Amino acid sequence: MKTLGFFQGFRNKEIRLSIPLVMLVGIFSLAIPPLSQLEMDTGLEWLFKLRGHRPAPQKITIVTIDKQSSQALQLPNLPRKWPRNLHAKLVDQLTSMGAAVIGFDIIFSEQRSAYDNQAFAESMRRNSNVVLFEYLEMENINGIHIEKSHPPVAVLEQAALAVAPFALPKVPEQIKQAWLFKQGAGSAPTMPVVMAIYHHSATTKTFNTLLKEVLREQNIQPELPPATLARTHPDQAAVAYYQFFSENPEILPLLADKISAVKDLKQRKNLKSLLSVFNSGDGIVLDFYGPPQSIRTIPYYKILADERFDLNNHAVLVGYSEHLQPEQKDGFYTVFTDTAGLDISGVEIMATTLGNLLEARSVQPLPIIPKTFLILLFAALVSWILAQFTGYKIIIAAITLAAGYLGAAHWLFSSQAVWMPLTTPLMLQLPLAAVLILITQYRSTKNQTDHLDSAFRRYLPASVADSAISQSNDMLLAEKQKKFATCLATDMINYTQLAETTPPSELHERLNEYFKTMFPTVYANNGLVIDVVGDAMLAIWHDGNQNQITLNALRTAQIIQQHLNANHLSGRPTRMGLHCGEVSLGSVGSGKHFEFRAVGDVVNTTTRIEQLNKLLGTQLLASGEVLQQHPVATSRYLGRFLLRGKKLPLEIYEIQADLSATTNGAQFSQAIREFQAGNLIQAGSLFLASTQNNPDLAAQFYIQKCRQLG
Repeated sequence: MKTLGFFQGFRNKEIRLSIPLVMLVGIFSLAIPPLSQLEMDTGLEWLFKLRGHRPAPQKITIVTIDKQSSQALQLPNLPRKWPRNLHAKLVDQLTSMGAAVIGFDIIFSEQRSAYDNQAFAESMRRNSNVVLFEYLEMENINGIHIEKSHPPVAVLEQAALAVAPFALPKVPEQIKQAWLFKQGAGSAPTMPVVMAIYHHSATTKTFNTLLKEVLREQNIQPELPPATLARTHPDQAAVAYYQFFSENPEILPLLADKISAVKDLKQRKNLKSLLSVFNSGDGIVLDFYGPPQSIRTIPYYKILADERFDLNNHAVLVGYSEHLQPEQKDGFYTVFTDTAGLDISGVEIMATTLGNLLEARSVQPLPIIPKTFLILLFAALVSWILAQFTGYKIIIAAITLAAGYLGAAHWLFSSQAVWMPLTTPLMLQLPLAAVLILITQYRSTKNQTDHLDSAFRRYLPASVADSAISQSNDMLLAEKQKKFATCLATDMINYTQLAETTPPSELHERLNEYFKTMFPTVYANNGLVIDVVGDAMLAIWHDGNQNQITLNALRTAQIIQQHLNANHLSGRPTRMGLHCGEVSLGSVGSGKHFEFRAVGDVVNTTTRIEQLNKLLGTQLLASGEVLQQHPVATSRYLGRFLLRGKKLPLEIYEIQADLSATTNGAQFSQAIREFQAGNLIQAGSLFLASTQNNPDLAAQFYIQKCRQLG
């Protein structure tokens, strides 16, 4: 029935009007460039700001050419001007410390002395682990933009393990993406790709073995690059695998399944890293680690000073980077550019790209089909949910929905780097839905008011209709409004037996005497008797602040408890329950008979709490909500109970006339804690101990429960 009600809700006028328009706005925001770009410019920035810093990979290190190193080595603070024989010493030092692969983010296209070049070249041949940077320059020839390559000088290019470019997409503001394969340079693999493949070259044999299994299963027999190519020529290996997967994209998900089945955790991680290089397309959205120098950074001069650093199996990038904004010459504005204006250096962006590849984790935007489905589903759900509220509650509900959606997006981004759209649902769809619902409800309310004015004059006497219509808004709200209230429900113990054995006239008199004790006490404490059925009474308190309302109700219940337990002629043992919360106060009835009533879950719950006394052998029970408003010294916690007809349990307290009568209160409280923790044996023992010299029926109830559940 609830499901049916949900779908019927979509026939409401407010929803029929809002859903199509909110959906349409969402679709337009995905298709129109200014709005779709807002997601990249603003939405992604929100997610990074919410997530904050995350740990950088431990196996990546940046050796920085900075002002500090320039001063220590007495060299100009310009990387391309440094002597290349110094780089030779650096490579030897880094390799001796365990570096697996070294990349230089430095332009080496200028000619230098033969000695300078030769020293660096010999070091690269000796260590066979250096990748050099190839500078790409955009040239405009007759209106055609062509990327011109500036590789290192020939002697260095030939000695290096590989030469590769690194280019970033041209953007007006923040850097958020990086190329993996540069289309303008013949799909050349970039430095992070080449370094990642070489770093995992030992895994390439297993990678090829799994790939061949997939190909056999699919009856495909293309020629694969030899596994050794990743070690000797990682740039060529990158091109070969890239071309293979470009021609056979259906192999990628099948290979991913094979890799996921690999039992060795380290090997599986390396295989996923290799696969991510070829499964990310031409570029990735960077998953930044944090502000500048979040990745481990060591000044150049400290390496040359023979300071020992743990670089075992590290990928090391050498380039220009400063930690002070005034000294910075090579920086890129990102979401983590700090308040002092310090940008992330080019070499750190290169290291971030490499880190994303090695971790097999970059920012993953939702594909267009799931994104479209999400936008449409969001439009339908928020329109339906907001239509369940009125007035300012629509704004509260909208804020709650926004917080919930933002929380889910933040969790997915932080844990899985999944990028859910934010600006479209939160800045466009949700506000639009709220405004449309408010406008529609306002018009509907106005029409209902006009209709009620007409209905009053048709179905009610003229004087009553005129009186109702002429009342002020305050009076109308006082007659039917939602308010915080505390409810007291009472029920005489053994009334059924009394009624069975007592003549009606005598029973009538006894009830009058019984209620003479209760009614005046209620009214004396600013309460209102709202209903009487037989021996049962329902009273409410709703005027004043919440604390005073609850205090008055508690005081009334305790006075009644004392009076009825005394040896008065009117005294009859009575069970009572107290609860508080929001109720609706107003007229209930039909035709010529109307009654002033409190309506709401609080009223029903109060009666359930009162009935719980019979099960626990208690006399006066109150919910935790009541005790939160006004603690009572003579109360004790009885546990959490799922009352009949309720979905959520309530904390229940017993309010006793004299707490000193409970001699083993500490044992009872400890027993409750053990019971709630599931320690039934310990709880049963403690409950049993608490009943010594004390006929505690609540403890007896729990003893039986422990036996049943144990």
